[in-house]
Amino acid sequence: MNRRAFVLIELLVVMAIISVLGAMFAPKILSAINKSKAAQCLSNRYSVEQAEARYRLDHDGKPSPSVTALKEGAYLDRVPYCTAGGFYVWVSTSSPQVGCSVHYWPYETASGSAALFSSEFNSMNMLKVLSGHWVIAGEILKGWSTKSEAQLSFGDNSWTDYSIKLNATLSAGNGYGVYYRADGKQDISGYAFQFDAALGAFTVRKVVNGVEGAPLGTAPIPAGFPVYDTQHLVEVSVSGNTQTIYVDSVKVLTVTDSTFTSGSAGLQTWGTSKAQFDSVAVTAN
Repeated sequence: MNRRAFVLIELLVVMAIISVLGAMFAPKILSAINKSKAAQCLSNRYSVEQAEARYRLDHDGKPSPSVTALKEGAYLDRVPYCTAGGFYVWVSTSSPQVGCSVHYWPYETASGSAALFSSEFNSMNMLKVLSGHWVIAGEILKGWSTKSEAQLSFGDNSWTDYSIKLNATLSAGNGYGVYYRADGKQDISGYAFQFDAALGAFTVRKVVNGVEGAPLGTAPIPAGFPVYDTQHLVEVSVSGNTQTIYVDSVKVLTVTDSTFTSGSAGLQTWGTSKAQFDSVAVTAN
């Protein structure tokens, strides 16, 4: 047997040894990495909570508008994020407490469902304004526009099958919408469920680069349905190619379309509309 054959055998032996060692130590390495991420996340949340406490001392007890505002006011040196991919939300505002969807999530979810996002709208944390005006007052998110649209985004573009539940009230104007499987860009692309008072209908539309297409599905708003100044529970559930819309726990629309397979969520108003939103929760289907 020549030297080349010996070299090949030696190489195979070394590779086998490396594979065995990798199988032995990989779980421990992954565990150490996960513990490190959890520790970093805990440190991040503590930093935000302490920064928020200092902000309130300087502002007569008023909460900050957002974590970004804490950085801009030099209460934080950076906007922290969870390296494990978790989302930060305020769990409590009476005593500032930050939750993480991966490491600390005290919200209850349906059996078998994983929490992706939740907000009681007590701060603009994790909410991205795309256009128009969005403010929080008394743990209510209010949106309106003086031009064409007010748009806001939240969540992750990797989301695929999920359900959005929120409480919404139309105060004036034509209506409001809920984006899903969207890209979160200013010229947004994705799906939009719309509570359209001007049309007198619930609709689902496809939006491409900010341009809305013809409705993929439409259902008339029932006679006597309270359109204005009444809070309604809106649920949008998307699984595969099927989209199902519920209003006040009643199914109003089912639409099938395969254009967008993943994306974040968001809210919209248009024209002279004014709407307000009280809490939102997103869970995986």
